[in-house]
Amino acid sequence: MARVEEVNENNAAEELQFEALTWKSLGALLLVFDAIPAVFVFVGIRSGSLLWLYWTAIEGLIGLVMVGIGMRRDQQASLATGKSLQPHLEATKDDDLGKIA
Repeated sequence: MARVEEVNENNAAEELQFEALTWKSLGALLLVFDAIPAVFVFVGIRSGSLLWLYWTAIEGLIGLVMVGIGMRRDQQASLATGKSLQPHLEATKDDDLGKIA
């Protein structure tokens, strides 16, 4: 049987961070592998074909969009983490600080 997991805010922030890392990694990987067909751009232009130019431009644009989505998700995750974390120390009064020292 399937188990129902309780979703809390900390898990949601961690999932957003994981999703952001995935988007950024795939986008960067796509940009790196886009360098392979980029080698053929000038050869294709000289032979009269724009296939490699279009291929490289579209693939590079998709990679940049994926990295941008990852950066946006990372920003959302950092905002969610900041809202969901509980402060470590209770707020103290100014009088209590004098008693400690």
